[in-house]
Parts: sequence; C-alpha cells; structure tokens
Amino acid sequence: MRDFDHRSDSYRRVKGLFEDCKNAFEYRYVFSFHLVNGGDVLVYGVDSESDNSPCFSYPGTQEKFFKNPGRVKLIANKYKPQYDVDYYADPLWGEYISGYAPIWDAKHSKVIGFVGADAAKSKIDSYLHPIQIRYTILLIGVNFCFFVVFVFSLWIYYSFKWGAVRKQNQ
Repeated sequence: MRDFDHRSDSYRRVKGLFEDCKNAFEYRYVFSFHLVNGGDVLVYGVDSESDNSPCFSYPGTQEKFFKNPGRVKLIANKYKPQYDVDYYADPLWGEYISGYAPIWDAKHSKVIGFVGADAAKSKIDSYLHPIQIRYTILLIGVNFCFFVVFVFSLWIYYSFKWGAVRKQNQ
C-alpha cells in the first residue's frame, strides 16, 4: 500500500473493502498506515473516509497522533493486534477508541504497517451498557445472597447459644 495514488484502481479496491468493513461493523474509521523513516514515522496508506471529507487522510500524510517516535516503535514491535486503553477526544473526529492489526512482511520478518479501526465511544458504550447493568444486578444479587447466608448463620449460632444458656438456667 505504499505510494498509492488515491485515484488509482488498486487504491479504490482497498478503499472499498475498508468502507465495507466500516459499514458492516459500524466503525467510525478504518484505515491503514505504514512505517517510514526507519520505522520512526507512521503515514497513511488507505482511509475509508470519502475524499472530500474533512477527516480524510491522503496517502503519505503523517499520522498526527503518533508523532512520538518511541510510541511508533513500541507499536511497531508488537506482532499481534492491539488497542488503545483510553478513549481519545478530538474536536473534529469526536471521542473514540482505536484498535490496530499489524501488516507483516514475511520476507523481511518485520511489521511494515498497520490496519486500524476507530470505534465511537457512544457505540462502545451502547454495547457495554446492557452488560454493565447485568453485571451490576448480578453483583447485587450475589451480595444479597451472602448477606442472607450471613444473617441466617448468625441466627442459627445465637439460637443454639441462647438455647444452651436457657437449658443451664433451668
């Protein structure tokens, strides 16, 4: 995906696949970038945004969120898919979280780029909210069961203790 002309047929085919993926999985963005400058800089290869979108990144545009060479090398040394642990907020793009899968060059045994996808925070929250509610209800239910068992065990303990005291007093 290096040196793609965003008007070429090969670029359009890959872009079409990215658009299909974006629509099928409801991602906000799907993109690829590759390593240049000895692996210190990430530049865009293909972007799923339409060419006239203010969010479109032309091929060869430096990825602005990874300008730190240490961060780029850290990501480039990973040989498995990874994701950001925190949401990122941008005035133009909104709040989202990103995931990346490495593009592996088997001939040279190294990572040469990544395919990435950004999911909107609102979409992730809409998936997680029902799960959070279920776990909260489950946690409350389990805690209630422990409370009932605790109270019941106290009742049994003191019933026997008071019964033994009553027998001694008779």
